[in-house]
Amino acid sequence: MGRKLLQSLALATALAGTSPLASAEPLAVLHPVERPAYSDDWRAATSRSARPGDRLFVILRVSGAPCAPISARGAAVAFWQMLPLTTTTPSGEDTPTGTFHEVLVPRTAASCTASDLVLAEWTAETSGIIVLRQAGHEVLVRQRILPERRRPALPFLVGMNPANLPRGHCPDGNCPDSAGLLARYATLLVEHGLQPVQTFVRFPPIRDGMLDLDAGSDSGTSFRQTVMAHAVHGRIGFPRATRYPDRVAYLRALQRTVVAEGLVGQAWVYAADEPTDIDALAAQLELYRRHAPDMRVMVTTGRDRRLDGLVDTYAPVFNRLVSRRHPGPRDYPDHELWTYLSCMGSCGPNRADKAGALRDSGPETGLADLLIDRPAARLFRFFATVSGRVDGLIYYEATETYRLVPQGTDILADTWNFGGNGDGLLVFPGRPGMYGLDAHRPLPSLRLKLLRHALQNAWARTQ
Repeated sequence: MGRKLLQSLALATALAGTSPLASAEPLAVLHPVERPAYSDDWRAATSRSARPGDRLFVILRVSGAPCAPISARGAAVAFWQMLPLTTTTPSGEDTPTGTFHEVLVPRTAASCTASDLVLAEWTAETSGIIVLRQAGHEVLVRQRILPERRRPALPFLVGMNPANLPRGHCPDGNCPDSAGLLARYATLLVEHGLQPVQTFVRFPPIRDGMLDLDAGSDSGTSFRQTVMAHAVHGRIGFPRATRYPDRVAYLRALQRTVVAEGLVGQAWVYAADEPTDIDALAAQLELYRRHAPDMRVMVTTGRDRRLDGLVDTYAPVFNRLVSRRHPGPRDYPDHELWTYLSCMGSCGPNRADKAGALRDSGPETGLADLLIDRPAARLFRFFATVSGRVDGLIYYEATETYRLVPQGTDILADTWNFGGNGDGLLVFPGRPGMYGLDAHRPLPSLRLKLLRHALQNAWARTQ
């Protein structure tokens, strides 16, 4: 066949959504939005739909010439090399082990030999055909632009403890410019539609009866810089009262600060994580209502009548929200309802707290979590289920597994913690000298790309 005939055939198959060329071509594109470990649907063409300004991605197989440059026509495309990560213990009883290409590094001459898989991403602007070309071979992506979004995106808040960053990047000492590193991590999460929370480098001190939100601004570690600057979903998460020796003084200062800063309706506190002593929690939350009535209060538990009038936002774990033994979405008519993605049902010991803890594959529930060895389709079904039924989502931590690095664990190869592979780990530490990196920087995961894709397609519940 002549080159023009091949190009015409490729364009036609792109528009038809099928391709007879995939098995023969050195350059191919994964047709569904899925993990390569769960799909072998490689084609010469695929299609994607998005709203203006959304980010899109495809996964390329470049087995013919892994380091040959890849060019793009029709969009400004960034390329990431996908690093192989081999699991040895499955997260669930029915979960396969094997190689998952989860860690993403910029594609350079220093990283291009790491695998034959490349993730290409760009910003959606206009409908049309995007051509990706390498060593004389092409794959095509048909881009279809959907109408503008008319409702706000579904909020997704993710914990990120700043103390974990030096553990992952500089386990033998302090990292230079730790405030700058935190900002880079927060920016990466925000770029994927996630709002980092609990990013307190310091708890704001009480001065003249108010909270000093600018304490530490010279070093870039103030509350305003590390928390408020990244509140893309409009939630300003303040520390719990239990973090202060005089809880009442803190809550009174908090109330004055919230009013003075114009944060009524935005200021909130993650008051308790999966509490078991509800009576004790109720007594604690009474202090919030009495001394900081304009603070919104969230607890990660299901509705309990002992907490009526004390909780604004309930965030039960998803496994319980869909269980008939616990309150369902319709049982929260007077409260904001969020849900909490968790390894619920298979969670085990935190290896950072219990070195040498046994890995135990949990029961297969079929429900969504954020583990590496799960198909993306399961995550997308989760978003389809909660879209229009909950007001927001929360996940406990993006860097929890960094705590294993000082113990000698290479978390780019061993991601097991709590209940499976990748639990509490949505980003990876990129260090100078690694795959050509010249500075400390966070590396995205394939799950971040999948989460962003799901969030872009999810609708918030009508208020």
